[in-house]
Amino acid sequence: MGGIVWRLLVLAVAGAVGFATGWRVHGWKTASDAADAAQTQREDEQMARKANDARTQEVDRATQRRQRQAAAADAALRDELQRLRAAIAARDADPNPAACAGIAARAAQARGLLGTCSERYQDVARDAQRYADQLRGWQALMPDRAPEEP
Repeated sequence: MGGIVWRLLVLAVAGAVGFATGWRVHGWKTASDAADAAQTQREDEQMARKANDARTQEVDRATQRRQRQAAAADAALRDELQRLRAAIAARDADPNPAACAGIAARAAQARGLLGTCSERYQDVARDAQRYADQLRGWQALMPDRAPEEP
């Protein structure tokens, strides 16, 4: 009887050790899978942030380009306006009918250009506002950024 109890006790201890070892291996595998999933998620978030940054930079470049174009058009119109004012002042000093007709034609042309540029400037302002709204929308979709790991 003592031999059977001893054998049963040895089998019970061996079974417990085997169970504990299996449990540890399963726990390590589960922890490894969780770590892999977390790493994949971090990489996906990092790629999404990079894509968002690229879109943001593209919008910024387009907005800056349009602002430069609008500023150049504005400067050209101001120069033309100054030239016309000087021509009007010269005409008032020496009223010559032929010169007046030329100045009137240039003034009409300048008014037309000013109207066209004003419309263009409004288009640029609308585009800039649309880009800014898109940027805010994209940034709202992205989670708060944590410092990137080196």
